[in-house]
Order: sequence, then C-alpha cells, then structure tokens
Amino acid sequence: MKPMVIVGLAIMLGTLAGGGSAMLVAWAAPTGSPQGAPPVVKSVDLAWIALEPLTIPVTTGEGAFMGYMTVKAQVQLASADAEPARKLLPHTLHAINMVVWRSPLGLSERTGALDIALLRTIILKAARQTLGAEVKAVAVTGVEAA
Repeated sequence: MKPMVIVGLAIMLGTLAGGGSAMLVAWAAPTGSPQGAPPVVKSVDLAWIALEPLTIPVTTGEGAFMGYMTVKAQVQLASADAEPARKLLPHTLHAINMVVWRSPLGLSERTGALDIALLRTIILKAARQTLGAEVKAVAVTGVEAA
C-alpha cells in the first residue's frame, strides 16, 4: 500500500510543479511585438474597374456544350493603378477568354447552373496575370444567356 501512495503523491507533485511552471511562464512572458510598437497598417484607396461584357462558352465537366453566357464583371485594385489598368483591359479579356473555353463552368446540363466561384477564380487569375498582383478582388455583376 505504501508504494502506491508514494507513486500517487509523486504524480500529483509532478503535475502541480509542471502546471505551476507553465503558469509562471505565461505570466512572465512578454506580450506584443518585439520592439513594443504595434504594426502599422496603411490604408489604400481602392477602385473598381468594370470589364467589358464577355460572351463565353459554357460546358459541363463531361464536355457537354450548354450554350453561351454573357458575363459582366469588375476588378478591384488600388486607385493609383486604375488608369494604367484601363489601358490593359483588352489583354485581360483575352486572357479570360483563353482560359474559360477550356474550363467546365456548367454545374449540370439539366439545371443550366453556372459555377460562379470558378468563373470568379478564372477572372481573378487572368486579371493578376495581365494587370499585376495588385488586383485585390473580382465581382461578377451580371450573367445572362446569350
């Protein structure tokens, strides 16, 4: 019986010592950034640029052609980069067109639903490829059957 009590006491004392040292470290450890100053976040003025309507073919994952859709979209980037980006919009539309004809945008042939998340990803990648990495977001503002 004595060895079991001693083993139990040793386990309890070890747990208390470990927990106490963890509490001491958490209490004594410094918090915040290494220099003590909070990080500076600069606010950037953003602008939305509308892309020209683009007519795209829509196919399913099985390769069935569903028809054509006209898509309207906008890209968001810094206001300072808006004017140079407007001059490159034809290149962006071409890059979107080169990717979208190979991508299965139709979810199913029966419903005629369009995979908006995939379309947004394609537009974002094409915009970053042609306009640069400063493109922040893409908004698909309209989809119509052509």
